[in-house]
Amino acid sequence: MGTEINTSETMFKRYRTPLFALLVSTGYLIIYAVLVYFGFDIGIWPALLLLGVILIIYVVYITIRYGVHDSRELKDDETFGYEDFDHKSGKFKRSVGDQVDQIRKSEDSRD
Repeated sequence: MGTEINTSETMFKRYRTPLFALLVSTGYLIIYAVLVYFGFDIGIWPALLLLGVILIIYVVYITIRYGVHDSRELKDDETFGYEDFDHKSGKFKRSVGDQVDQIRKSEDSRD
């Protein structure tokens, strides 16, 4: 027939993206905070809190391992490198939408 897509491999690639990890962990922590705020007595709060910490570590690992660094390396005499911020005018050169599009393009190119 045609080319078959291995769905398990495609799903695994989705779990390795920094955006996915960030969205899942943020959603979980928001739900956790709302449940604590409204006083739901589940009895397993320490386990849920530990899961939140594990999710944060997961986000850090995925971002470091699979994240995209697309700006130039710092020179020896430079201490910071915000290329998208113009220090003279005090304004950002790119919008958030431009940055999200760039991340999506980089994730698509790795597939």
